[in-house]
Amino acid sequence: YSGKYSGPSKEYVEAILALHVKNGTEYTVSFGSRAWYKFKKEREDRTRSHYDEWEEDIIRYITAEKASSEPFIWRTQKELCEAVGMAQSTLNEVLKRSKQLVKTVTGKGRGAKTGWTTVKLFIQYAMELVNSAKATYRQQLIQVVKDWTEELEVVAGYESLMIYLEALYFKESPPTTHVHRIRGSS
Repeated sequence: YSGKYSGPSKEYVEAILALHVKNGTEYTVSFGSRAWYKFKKEREDRTRSHYDEWEEDIIRYITAEKASSEPFIWRTQKELCEAVGMAQSTLNEVLKRSKQLVKTVTGKGRGAKTGWTTVKLFIQYAMELVNSAKATYRQQLIQVVKDWTEELEVVAGYESLMIYLEALYFKESPPTTHVHRIRGSS
């Protein structure tokens, strides 16, 4: 087989139909699309995997191993490669191409630690820190206000202050109040 055979042409088939078949010119010949498409094999059937598949494997592993106390898992490259089942050269190539993986290294040499996370997990951790800091700040503010309000005397401005502080305790933003000008100020 020389590899040059590509099948009969459409014109040749139509000419044979016209010669040998009654009303052969009425038949239309269609070969469909002549493009050849190779279907992707299942991952188990292939000897090599695509980089995006390796990236998904790493993300799945990091997500499963991540502790809630910090955004990174601390593993050497070798440990990560063994856990996922990939070569270190493939890991390096995946890291170059990835827009979802984040790596940090602390220290140098043998004592260096490598932290692995994803962009999504890092943002999620940062948002949790922000929310906990807001909650802590709010609790501290409420405690300071409670300490001071116990010492206040009930005068004309006391009631409006208490309404404002109550709104501060139970709502995200306090109500806007009209500021009364002090005599002598412009």
